[in-house]
Amino acid sequence: MTLAAGKAMSILLSPDIRTVILLLFSGNVLAIVMLAAYRRKEGLELAYRRYFAGKIFQALAWMLIGARGTIPDWLSADIGNGSLYVGFAFEGLAFALLEKREEKLTRLYASVTITGIFLFTIFSTTPALRVALSSASVGTITAMTAVLMLGSIQASRLRVLVACFYIAFSIMLAYRVAYAVLYPNQISVFQNGPIQALTYLMTFAFTLAGGAGFLLLLKEQSDSALAQAVNELQIRESLLTNIFNTSSVAIFLANDDGFISMANQRMAEMFGRSIDSLIGIPYLDCVSDVQRDEAQEQLSKLLSGEISFLKLEREYSRPDGSHFWGQLTATHMHDGQKNGHQLVGVIADITDLKLAEVNMRKMAHHDPLTGLANRALFSDRLQQAMMVAKRDQTRFALLYIDLDKFKLINDTFGHQMGDKLLQEVALRISRCVRDSDIVARVGGDEFVVLLRSVNTTEHALLVAEKVRIAHSKNFKIHEHDLSISCSIGIAMYPDDGTSEAELSAKSDEAMYMAKHGGRDQVQFANATTTSISP
Repeated sequence: MTLAAGKAMSILLSPDIRTVILLLFSGNVLAIVMLAAYRRKEGLELAYRRYFAGKIFQALAWMLIGARGTIPDWLSADIGNGSLYVGFAFEGLAFALLEKREEKLTRLYASVTITGIFLFTIFSTTPALRVALSSASVGTITAMTAVLMLGSIQASRLRVLVACFYIAFSIMLAYRVAYAVLYPNQISVFQNGPIQALTYLMTFAFTLAGGAGFLLLLKEQSDSALAQAVNELQIRESLLTNIFNTSSVAIFLANDDGFISMANQRMAEMFGRSIDSLIGIPYLDCVSDVQRDEAQEQLSKLLSGEISFLKLEREYSRPDGSHFWGQLTATHMHDGQKNGHQLVGVIADITDLKLAEVNMRKMAHHDPLTGLANRALFSDRLQQAMMVAKRDQTRFALLYIDLDKFKLINDTFGHQMGDKLLQEVALRISRCVRDSDIVARVGGDEFVVLLRSVNTTEHALLVAEKVRIAHSKNFKIHEHDLSISCSIGIAMYPDDGTSEAELSAKSDEAMYMAKHGGRDQVQFANATTTSISP
């Protein structure tokens, strides 16, 4: 039993070196097969290719070294050992790529490799020197790789373990160098012995362990990148969710059938609903009834791709029956699987803006004190009335009203009292006419009235008298009883003129006739028409 154990130990410590070299070649081929079967992730392709190339160079090197004696010595020794250095350099650069430090280390690895090839070619004159120089070069490269991995800011346990393999291999090669220097006659590439056997066997183990370790590091790096991407995605999703929910405008998504699939908190507040009650309802249910048909047509065009963008002002309704104006900006996009379309809509509440626009238009066409039409709006309505009367062969009347004794009240009681009086006058005139008639303030205490479809002077006179009598009653303003009257001039279309200038001049002239006749009168522009006075 002891003899058998001794024989086994002898074979283990002094194996046939060519057989071991063949084993090293086979180990690298096996590593190449492992690498070829590995499914690498995008972004690590270059590191994978570098390591793959390194194993190919190492397999080539062992094939050339193992063929020594059957091929030229320069091919076996010089090219073989040079290929070995290049193979280990590519391995190191593969790890450098994993560390994203390739640019800094490529020159260093290249320098060590070229130096090793140069020294081996020039100075390897004896078998021992060949062993020493080749071991020194490979040991230097593997030591650099170990330092690279241990110096990583992300030195995981796996990375440290792989680095330990490289350190152990480097130490073994350093010991081999020392042995070759101290005992030059006892070592050569093909000479059997414990040092040689241990070196080659450890190289074989290192080849397999290094290949497996690199694949595990690739996976670790890929998993780390994936975890980082997921974390960044979660951060961005959280940020977008916060923006989505804290936005000052309503944001919603609708599917290709027009049903709301997502809505933010602002939309719930804007429409007076909860978010849950918005999800699943048709977007069109939020549009006011008067605009729903138009909204349906535009939504269909958007989702069908006939139009790609939509921006408009629209009236929306709430469940309680109230309405508001919103500016809709919408577009369509493919969903995540590109199977259908989704509507992306943003609604800004512009109710206050619309009210401001209405007020601006009103200010542009209405008297700010009384709210009546101003001269510009009255002129426009008068032009329209003349076109209609000309077309339909009808008549209408224009009343020019001037207040009597208004200046005295304004000077006595002040402008504030005078303004209040003008507002009360405007109300009394408006109550004396129909809604279809137009009342305007065209001066300080001057008013005009357009009586539509008044075909007789008697009808015009009746309305004018109603206005005059309404002003004969005292005005109670701020505990003061104010007494005024008015003088009214009447011009008839087309009797007294067929243009705005003619009618205005005639009615103004008739009003002055009423003033000069003693005030508090109604006077027609036609001198033959009887004037009315109290």
